[in-house]
Amino acid sequence: MINRPWHRACHRIRIILKVDVRVQGASLAYAIGLLYHTVAVLTMDLHDLAKYSVPILLFLAALRKFKHSIFFLQAYFLGTVTAFAGYLIAYGNPGYRPAYICALLLANFHFYEFLVLGLSNPDAIRPSSFLLDHSVAYWGALFAGFAEFFARQRFLFDTQPFITVLGIAIAISGDLIRKMAIWQAGAGFTHMVSYQKKKAHELVTSGIYSYARHPSYLGFFLFSVGTQIALNNVICAPVYAYVCIFEFFSDRIYEEERYLIEFFGPKYRRYQTSVPVGLPFINGFPSVNRVPENE
Repeated sequence: MINRPWHRACHRIRIILKVDVRVQGASLAYAIGLLYHTVAVLTMDLHDLAKYSVPILLFLAALRKFKHSIFFLQAYFLGTVTAFAGYLIAYGNPGYRPAYICALLLANFHFYEFLVLGLSNPDAIRPSSFLLDHSVAYWGALFAGFAEFFARQRFLFDTQPFITVLGIAIAISGDLIRKMAIWQAGAGFTHMVSYQKKKAHELVTSGIYSYARHPSYLGFFLFSVGTQIALNNVICAPVYAYVCIFEFFSDRIYEEERYLIEFFGPKYRRYQTSVPVGLPFINGFPSVNRVPENE
């Protein structure tokens, strides 16, 4: 009899890994991409490494009769990035190590974004669940962050180890907070704002949601800013913080809470009054406002 929470969680994970070919295949592709390239980069030259890399990916897709190949491709790519980042952390230029660490953190942020969502709410996963197609602005911001790091490292001054370690700790903490939020929300979590209440949609107010109403956004914020602190970026770190708060989360949280009040009524209003948003300078949808019935 499965009566403990962690027993139920493990049982659920086993079932999903067994029956959901998208989660199963992506997990396998990530692991093979990581293991193959970790071994290959130590034992082969780049020509031989590349020569075998693509056939391995095609073989993985063929095992699944090329169904859901887009999931395998993204997971394999992220496993590959993790392997190369790990190699560069160990054997690359020590001055560029913060960038290699951030690349590793980013690859795993995106892979586990898909995996945790797939294990907690498999009905919600899509090819976009890796968030690799997030937006042009997102990738532009990442490029700007790495560009600032390499330019400063080349022409100005080296990174400060303490600041780098602090940034890494903030980024990892943020990623863990976000993944916990996804897991605890279960069927209530999606990457898109829900405009209609589903049968399985329940208001979660316990666990990490008892400390912040939007812990997934808090985690994303900490991860994003933490990577820039790890890179010692004096320009991109505050810019990231400003953009996350005022250009993205503020409007999104306002819109989400508007519909959450519509879905759960007084129950969510009480939740608003007892638990903070979790992000600075954001209040969400005012609980005193009444949502028009025709909206």
